[in-house]
Amino acid sequence: MLSIDFEFSQPAGCVPRVVCVSAHEIVSGRKFRLMLDQDPPPIPPWRTDKRCLVFGYALVAEMSCYLSLGWEMPHFLLDLFFEFRWITNDFVDHRGLLDACEYFNAAVPPDRRLEKKAMRELAIHWFEKQRTGEERTAILKYNDEDTDDNIVLLDRMQHRIDFGRAITFRGQYAKDVAQMERAGIPIDVGSRNTIVARKTEMEVKLIGAKLNQYPVYELLKSGQYKFDFGMFEQFLAAHHISWPRTESGRLETKKETFETMCKAHPLMGDLYELRSAITQVRSARDVPRIVNGREIRFLSVGSDNIGRSPLKPLSTLSGRNAPSTTDFSFNLATCLRSLIDPRCMPGYERDGYGLAYLDYGQQEFAIQAQRSSDPMMIAAYQSGDPYTFYPQQAGYTFDQAKNQRDQFKRATLGIGYGMGVDTLGYYVGVDYGRADELMEVHQRVFKRYWQWQEDCVMEHWRQVVPMTVPYDGWQFSTAGAKKGTCYNFFMQGGGATMLRAAIRQVHSAGITIHAPVHDALLIGAPVRDLNDAVATAMRLMSDAGERCLEGVLRPRVDKKLIVNERYHDKRGAKMWRSICDVLGLVD
Repeated sequence: MLSIDFEFSQPAGCVPRVVCVSAHEIVSGRKFRLMLDQDPPPIPPWRTDKRCLVFGYALVAEMSCYLSLGWEMPHFLLDLFFEFRWITNDFVDHRGLLDACEYFNAAVPPDRRLEKKAMRELAIHWFEKQRTGEERTAILKYNDEDTDDNIVLLDRMQHRIDFGRAITFRGQYAKDVAQMERAGIPIDVGSRNTIVARKTEMEVKLIGAKLNQYPVYELLKSGQYKFDFGMFEQFLAAHHISWPRTESGRLETKKETFETMCKAHPLMGDLYELRSAITQVRSARDVPRIVNGREIRFLSVGSDNIGRSPLKPLSTLSGRNAPSTTDFSFNLATCLRSLIDPRCMPGYERDGYGLAYLDYGQQEFAIQAQRSSDPMMIAAYQSGDPYTFYPQQAGYTFDQAKNQRDQFKRATLGIGYGMGVDTLGYYVGVDYGRADELMEVHQRVFKRYWQWQEDCVMEHWRQVVPMTVPYDGWQFSTAGAKKGTCYNFFMQGGGATMLRAAIRQVHSAGITIHAPVHDALLIGAPVRDLNDAVATAMRLMSDAGERCLEGVLRPRVDKKLIVNERYHDKRGAKMWRSICDVLGLVD
């Protein structure tokens, strides 16, 4: 067993530049301390065979350093950060190495946190000037301390670790995330820089062009616009849209609320795109903003035109990634995702390059069907379109089901999230009576599913029993959890597990994954190889999904190819064209 820790510098959008490494072999007692900023060795000086287990804290960073050094990544990993998340999911807010040590009652010297902050700053700025012998000694000493902390932490938490799943599933995922973060996403840097440089002009012109359609902005004396809640309320009343409110009675304008209401009321789509794009671009600047101690960046891009952002794996209750809302391309407003462009890949002029967006079809429905063992739900998924199939089982004609498909789809998703009739009405965009009817249809057709919710999901909640996703065992405690969170966990946790399994398989086939996107993968390859890569990746994603669903269903995978053009999301296509018009960008 080998405890390991690297120190490195990584400017925004770039790959790591490695400063040093400390490693400690537990059995032999051998210790390794190497400066790696000049002429690093071509291979690690420690054991690298399959009989060696490498462990550490937040190993995505360590695996990124392996990739930067050109070293082959270890066969087996145990990531103590992942295991700390697995053990304490939804209980602990601070999840650094020293936080984990304190949680497991390992002594942490009072000045350790200040020292850690100072040494990280030294590593971050390491390559900005020639370093002294004293600085080299200090960074190696600090590196050793982290390696020793790993050993102490493993000793304290080993009785709580499910080693089989920890190494087989979660440890492998650290390598996958490092590969995806390094691959990054090709970005049209010219258009990105124009948007940043002319963001105020863009904001004023876009809002001005949309004022007739969306009279919800007040023109200030400065010549800029401000969103006005009174005008927004009048706009909603004029269009007979019922909108959720906060406890204080103010109209709710959170991102999640807008996303929900846009799906129920397509009229709101452009307004949401406008608000999202403006809010995100306002944060764009060469020097990042600091908010609550965190750096806020806008689409960081390296000198190779690749946008790279930490994916923050297993950082949500469901085990999904949680990348930055302003730095990760697929968390930007859908119109700004058109900055993704495979033509900006290094070597494009020589070999060409294409991207493919591969998306699990009706993944959440398939998970609900498998978990509940509801025969009608299984049959609905196997029909190819569950949202027209199941209404027909309740007496709707095919034409009626087809015409109302969006309502049934939204209702099914909302019910899966644990919504009651009132909330479901908002979510679907219908009145109370129709929402009640949609729920009654679902209950009538999927009797076994509703029984499973009561017998299994709610029993976990009542008895305060941890919920566990099959396959890789991701779990969370129901203590203090809301009912809706419990309903939603099996869908979201199951979806996250399925995507992790798919990523492992696709990487094992040698296919480049540029980004994980909720229940989808963005892969890429030279144009001549793209079709083969897409066919293989789709098959492997279905294989992984079938294993996660224990053979009950084989999930479908949809594809979208992006070749010789930029990426477009249809929800933001219109707003992207408006941005191009006001800034003179080439689409």
